Amino acid sequence: MKGRARGSSRSGLTLLELVVAAAVIAVLLALIAPALLQGRSASRRVACSNNLRQIATAISNHASQTGCLIGRPDGGGYESAWGLYGTAIQRMEWPGWVDVSERGSISPVFRCPGDARRVAAGGGEDTQINYFANDGLPHVRPHVDAFGMSNHVLGVMSVNAASPSRRLRSVTDGLSQTALASERLSVVWPPWTHELTPERVAAFEASCRSDGRRTFWHVPSAASLSTREFESACLKVDPSDGTCYPLSRHGFGVAGSPARYNHALPPNSPSCLSSGAASGLVLPHREDIVTATSGHAGGVNAAFCDGRVVFVADGIGRAVWQAAGTSSAGDSFDGF
Repeated sequence: MKGRARGSSRSGLTLLELVVAAAVIAVLLALIAPALLQGRSASRRVACSNNLRQIATAISNHASQTGCLIGRPDGGGYESAWGLYGTAIQRMEWPGWVDVSERGSISPVFRCPGDARRVAAGGGEDTQINYFANDGLPHVRPHVDAFGMSNHVLGVMSVNAASPSRRLRSVTDGLSQTALASERLSVVWPPWTHELTPERVAAFEASCRSDGRRTFWHVPSAASLSTREFESACLKVDPSDGTCYPLSRHGFGVAGSPARYNHALPPNSPSCLSSGAASGLVLPHREDIVTATSGHAGGVNAAFCDGRVVFVADGIGRAVWQAAGTSSAGDSFDGF
């Protein structure tokens, strides 16, 4: 009788081999995953930068034809009423996107893919935008120049209804020295006070604690503070125990409003109201700190009046960032 053949091959893997293979796969995934996440983050940042570049190009075309950065010389039309969005969209090849009330939506070029929370609370189509116009510095007792505008705090927006458009010739600091627009994260909140249900109030307070950049904070006795004191107090806000305000989406950050941010504090710093405590939903005024914010790690994209778009780090010096925000203050900077 023939014996069994020696050296016959065995099938399957031992338990030890399976454990080793799993450990190798886990190590490889741990090495690859951060690179994949960074690649996706970089892709969103580039897409956001391209959106801002298109907006800056549209504003440049508008300025060359009208002499105004944002708005029309006569103060009429979507351009003046809707600020950056209304002005840029009229110069882009999407005329059907102009009237938000008819379409119930906005042009995708005004949405940043880096903002992960795009859906508005309360249902309905979200018409919030992620790109705001530079409003300079908070307008505290502004000095008025020959153009009827503040010469030391104004950005690219008009100072009041009597001067509806910011003239290109009034940007005396230089187009490369003046920011045009930057990013701001969307507000996840209903537009009307009567929609403030207990459930939404609880959700809002939880949202404040998790990401305070989407709301505004209360600074005690803000009305009695100097501009510099107000800025310093805002920087010290503690989201764990500070008072945050339910912010109305109606009239702030939507396509049908002149959405503005300012350069009081560096990117991704807190935003604060200069007035006292408020009830119901609030809207920020031009005396408040409205900070540029984004979902990108470490900073925000910003477009300048000369058309270039740069990534501005959160740690930029306050003096440099404020100089970039003013258009006719006689200050300058060497770059970021």
